[in-house]
Amino acid sequence: MTMEEIDECLKFIEKAKYGSVVLQSGEMTYKKAREFILECVKHIHSNYPTMGITLSLGELSYEDLKELKKAGAHRYLLRIETSVPELYRKLHPEYQSLEKRKQCLKDLKSLDYQVGCGNMIGTPGQTDDDILEDLMFFKNEDFDMFGLGPYVIHEDTPLSTPEVCKWWEEEKEHIYQKTLNFISMLRILMPSCNIASATALDVFHSFGRIAALRAGANVIMPSVTPNKYREDYLLYQDKPCIDGNAERCSNCIVRKVKNAKLDPALEVQGNSRHFLDRTNG
Repeated sequence: MTMEEIDECLKFIEKAKYGSVVLQSGEMTYKKAREFILECVKHIHSNYPTMGITLSLGELSYEDLKELKKAGAHRYLLRIETSVPELYRKLHPEYQSLEKRKQCLKDLKSLDYQVGCGNMIGTPGQTDDDILEDLMFFKNEDFDMFGLGPYVIHEDTPLSTPEVCKWWEEEKEHIYQKTLNFISMLRILMPSCNIASATALDVFHSFGRIAALRAGANVIMPSVTPNKYREDYLLYQDKPCIDGNAERCSNCIVRKVKNAKLDPALEVQGNSRHFLDRTNG
């Protein structure tokens, strides 16, 4: 996306009264991309000063994170996917390590970001004990917000073998229910943190995201990505809303939230109460 296209998205966000924007990418490993993101953050902070800025760019160096924070970023989501070392190694390429991920999370906290983490529930080989270990890791590390979700198969990944595909189809409902249960347990353990309702839940049921809000999540993220780019960012198969536009997504999600007898909080940044309490903010 160009800066002009991003600014059009920001204008819509302001018009829709969302209060925050999330800039998300894959692992931001090359310099030109990091420089562009920094330019984006400065642009948002200067031209939309009341808008919350959340980043999700993968593992960055301490200096890069510091520069982005200084430029105006408020929050950073860095999902760990699993806190279990053996499972982490199975899910990641060799150049990534659990230790480096954890260090990056510590760097974020030391720089006074609102720190977000999260796991993937239902990956092949994951046990209930592994999921409980994630829950205690989140509690012990005292994170401010969470973006977690169910495992959804994708045919272009190493995990997509015929055996795993068959297993996933058989386990879909179980994975969905486990995710909702995890959200409820996390809400009980950490009552003031922000918990996002993952778009991936709508792969399982058309009102999956609303079910997550009822289970304990309190954040929902409509997409404002222009249509022509949506098919280029398919993290999983059958991703919903890739043929919609920002206005249609907004109308749809607000209607769903209201139908669930919930009130969407508009025109606020949505900062984590847990972060404010933790930092006496």
